[in-house]
Amino acid sequence: MSRTLSMVLASGTPLVNSVQVSADTMGNKFLKLKIEMVIKLLEEGAGFSKSLLKTEVFPKLAIRMIDAGESAGALEKVLDDVSDFYENSVDTKLSILSSSIEPILMVIMGFMIGFIVLAMYLPIFQLAGTVT
Repeated sequence: MSRTLSMVLASGTPLVNSVQVSADTMGNKFLKLKIEMVIKLLEEGAGFSKSLLKTEVFPKLAIRMIDAGESAGALEKVLDDVSDFYENSVDTKLSILSSSIEPILMVIMGFMIGFIVLAMYLPIFQLAGTVT
């Protein structure tokens, strides 16, 4: 959402309209309802960061960054930075997850192959034992 909002704001669209456009692009109905609550608060004159804080959905770090950007008049830049931060965070977590799943899958595959080999050769060894 913050990436879309940043791009729409950078095009010169007012904040309320930009937030509405961003809400329209969301697939998550719960978040869309929360964004509509933010729009109502903005129309009543509340600040953007204060409106986001009242929804109790968005991370506090992101809200603090947005508050700083709002105060400095660089909201588009800060929203872009928030997007970059959370994209990097997700990428890092996914790489950690995938690098820890690979060894586990290798062990599971090893046990499966070992079981198949054992299931194939055990009858042969038993048969050889009964012949002698």
